[in-house]
Amino acid sequence: MEGSKCERVGPIALCCISPEARDLLDRIMDEWREQWKALPEDGRAEDPDDVYGFAYWLVRWSGLVQPNK
Repeated sequence: MEGSKCERVGPIALCCISPEARDLLDRIMDEWREQWKALPEDGRAEDPDDVYGFAYWLVRWSGLVQPNK
């Protein structure tokens, strides 16, 4: 998705995703929370949002979210 951007600040990069990409990530997390409820309690994380960082990078590296050039 176009409109996402990354800015280098010293040795790190701060990245912002477009509103459309954020909407996609929110929908993915909503679906995940529903899936999480169906998992056996002994086989799931304590909080379904524990995977948010992973979900962001999964979307980011999938090619669905592209930083500005």
